[in-house]
Amino acid sequence: MKLMLPSLLLLLFSSSAWACRCDFSAVQALEKNPVSAETAFIAKREELNGKSVLKVEKAWTSVPADFISYLGTDKCAPPTQTGKQYLVLSFNKLDFIQKRGMGFTICDSLLIELSKAEKVLKKIEEKRGKAH
Repeated sequence: MKLMLPSLLLLLFSSSAWACRCDFSAVQALEKNPVSAETAFIAKREELNGKSVLKVEKAWTSVPADFISYLGTDKCAPPTQTGKQYLVLSFNKLDFIQKRGMGFTICDSLLIELSKAEKVLKKIEEKRGKAH
């Protein structure tokens, strides 16, 4: 009985117990078919007023050139580095993302470091043309 309590506490406070919990089927679908994304753009991760943001540089979908999306600081925020560029794909339309106020999460969006996105970019450009 004495051994059960420490084991239970270890389980409750382990990193896996605090991991982001969501259905990753949307992200897996984006990985298989990136052209199907409702929202697709290239952005640079920056800091704005102490918060992490994605600042749009080019887009294939109706994303304003000056659009900035906040990245959450919680466990569901996509891992990014300040100063790096990312290809951002999501099944969520921009108006939904803005209403939700959460920005992009690892549950519903695929962020690929631009330097590693050559094959995916080629597929998107074949289907949708060059970004604007």
